[in-house]
Amino acid sequence: MAVPEPVEARTSSPRRSTILDDTQWHVVAIEGVAPLGYPPLISFHNNGVVNVTTSCNIASGNFHVYVLGWMSTSYFQATTRVCPDPAGREEAAVHAVLTSLRSFRISNEKGLVLKARDGRTVEARR
Repeated sequence: MAVPEPVEARTSSPRRSTILDDTQWHVVAIEGVAPLGYPPLISFHNNGVVNVTTSCNIASGNFHVYVLGWMSTSYFQATTRVCPDPAGREEAAVHAVLTSLRSFRISNEKGLVLKARDGRTVEARR
């Protein structure tokens, strides 16, 4: 399985640190349902790169945090190993949220909640 090269943060201005920098999150719910197998791992790095590791593939891209919990990703790339269901469906759902990311919030009750533009969510805990 080929692993994608890390994506360098592509920005024209200096990057400010964010609350997500250098954190790792284990996915505990995709649209409110717990993953059935190996839970995907989402890692945010202080250089603006986000990595997602699932039982089948690895994805990488840039993340951008704006004011008031608004967030986006860009330049996402992933390995393309075929992943049987249910892991394949779960992987596709996590990637769909991350590639259309709109906002996030962190709370004691739910941990990290990532929300896509269409309202789909992924919940994760450290």
